[in-house]
Amino acid sequence: MTGKIKKIGSIFGKLALSGLLFVILNIVSFVAMFPFLNQASGSQSEMAQTGMINVVRIVFLYAFATMIVTFFTFWKKTFRLVAVGFIACWIMGTILVVIISKSGSYNQPSSSVTVSDNMIENRNGCNREKTIALAKSSTMLVERDDGGHGSAFSTAKGFAVTNKHVVEGAKKLYTWLNGERKELKLWNYSPTMDIAIIKLPNEGFTINWFDSSKLNLAEELYAVGWPNTAVGDSTITKGIYSRLNRYEGGLDFVQTDAAINPGNSGGPLINECGVVGINTLKEIWTDEQLPRPLEGLGNAISSQTIAPLVDKLIKEGSENTAIPGVAKTTTYTNSPNVPSNSPTLNLGEIQTYLNNLYGWRDSWLKHRDKYPSDDINKLLDSFDRQIIFCQTLVNRLGSGKNATQDDLIMWDAVVKMSYESGSIAQRLNNIY
Repeated sequence: MTGKIKKIGSIFGKLALSGLLFVILNIVSFVAMFPFLNQASGSQSEMAQTGMINVVRIVFLYAFATMIVTFFTFWKKTFRLVAVGFIACWIMGTILVVIISKSGSYNQPSSSVTVSDNMIENRNGCNREKTIALAKSSTMLVERDDGGHGSAFSTAKGFAVTNKHVVEGAKKLYTWLNGERKELKLWNYSPTMDIAIIKLPNEGFTINWFDSSKLNLAEELYAVGWPNTAVGDSTITKGIYSRLNRYEGGLDFVQTDAAINPGNSGGPLINECGVVGINTLKEIWTDEQLPRPLEGLGNAISSQTIAPLVDKLIKEGSENTAIPGVAKTTTYTNSPNVPSNSPTLNLGEIQTYLNNLYGWRDSWLKHRDKYPSDDINKLLDSFDRQIIFCQTLVNRLGSGKNATQDDLIMWDAVVKMSYESGSIAQRLNNIY
């Protein structure tokens, strides 16, 4: 009886020792694999591909470790269970890799919105002349029934993308196709970003996106659209890539000195390969009595930001989507709202927003000691700049003058600054 107990104890002891040795050897093996793995970087799809390559390398390196362990355990005729464990883990890992590679799931990024299927991520085969010609062919004029206009471009058959403020507040939208004026239908729009999707009467030319994170410093960019007037052919302005301006919430703007003017809104910003952004904003300088546009500071929402959103809006859209009205501002004590960015200016709306600005500024001033000085000063400065702009617009429009291009540009600047103040206020409310 004593001998049986000793034998059972010896078996359990050997199993425990084999398990411990198995764990230790696995840890050593995985540590030894680190120098052979690639660092993940770049776009989401590239990181996913890098991760898959690393998984395959781990399987091969683990196979090598399995062969070494198996050789020594069978040669020494001891701890063969360790080799069996290594072989079982390697077989299961290999089967899992085969299943994943066949399903193609490694091509999808971790985000809930996938990278656009027509996103170009390298420059092989890019041709500047062909891309410019394709951008011209896939860009169209968007006319509003109230006389305003903007631009749009197609990245998917039968659909075009534009800025939401280009269509906001209109009753009907039109474009020109083959010399005929055609009515456009709104398909979908983002409630939080300045993006809208238009359903086209027929399929036409499309252009691919280019990964904006792959832009090279000072490479040539081209803005396509109908600046100022909705007549004739679209224009092309040339500039260079300066930098990416990053904002909270994952919003990126491509900064360029390509001329972007009213009417360019919603048109594409392209490089030699495809669309790198959608033309949206032009900076304003406030150090003059009459604020003027800054030269060389145009902004386009980056392709990395909007390409997945455009795909999602197309998939979820409907022919019954109504054109959104101009958003009305409401008073918030500590959370500034964003004014509407409409191609036409409404004096009453501007005055209402100005009154709200005074209230928001006073409210934050009363509690400024609660917040970090840098953040609260930035917020108050943003309010001050918006107040100056709105006062200028109220004074000019209140005298009975019609809105000029300078007025439209100035209101665009107010909209952009409202994003800035809203972001700061939200952060302060959430943290403090």
